[in-house]
Amino acid sequence: MVDLDTCTAGGEGAEAFFHALTTNRTLQTLAIRRYNINSSSVHILVDALKTLTELDLEVNFLNENGTQQLAEALKVNDTLTTLKFRYNFIGSKGMKGIGEALKVNKTLKTLSFHDEDVVKDGALALAEALKINETLTSIRILWSKTDELGVEALAEALKFNIGLKNIELENAHISQTGIQALAEALKINRTITHFKLEDNTCDAKSAYALAEALAVNNTLIDLSLKGNRINAEGAKMLAEGLTTNQGLTTLNLEYNNIGPEGAQSFAQILQINHTLKKVKLYRNKIGEEGSAALASVKRDGLELSF
Repeated sequence: MVDLDTCTAGGEGAEAFFHALTTNRTLQTLAIRRYNINSSSVHILVDALKTLTELDLEVNFLNENGTQQLAEALKVNDTLTTLKFRYNFIGSKGMKGIGEALKVNKTLKTLSFHDEDVVKDGALALAEALKINETLTSIRILWSKTDELGVEALAEALKFNIGLKNIELENAHISQTGIQALAEALKINRTITHFKLEDNTCDAKSAYALAEALAVNNTLIDLSLKGNRINAEGAKMLAEGLTTNQGLTTLNLEYNNIGPEGAQSFAQILQINHTLKKVKLYRNKIGEEGSAALASVKRDGLELSF
């Protein structure tokens, strides 16, 4: 593994290093951070992809053109399994390029976007690709801007996708409408096992939609709704959805606002649902009454934190 962080060699230094990589036949993992890769250097980096299995690009200012060049290489690449973007200003054109690459690439397993805009035409292109891509197993959109149209398109794609196992949408500005659309997808999707929907906004309607999904989805085993402003009403709905659920083993509801009533709802359901093994309710303003209700839950194999 080679980890390059805060390089001051400039464009020429980057090109020299990438030229050296083109003759390398052993390096598999490369992390490039704050390297200021311009679009003219990307074509040299593309040659290095022939042996790499993991590429992490953080704060490299690839921009749309550089990302499009990289995406073109992904169409024929048969080694890369993990690709991470963070703060590269890849834009809608770059996202569209990645979407087109995903339609034909058969080796990429993990794709991550951190501090990137997943909006408009780029988000739609990514969603269209996910409808037909069967090899990508994990997608992460973290601390990135999304829009309602893009999230709804992603949700629609999940109804058709049969490859994704892990989805992480953390602080992605997803609205209540977006969460409802994702919940509808979970009613149909039967491959996703881990779903992290953290630090967005979940009101009563979206909590109800998620509860309905949990009532019929037994494939999902790990769900995190941390930091979504879920209140007592939302917690009650989620608890009711878990009445018939036989798949979920881990639930994270930390940093919400379920209060004493929400805690009581979960105390009751945990006496009925014996599939859940790990439940996190830390920082929920449950008070003494809520704490007492949860403390009364006696069940072997249950890890309950509050």
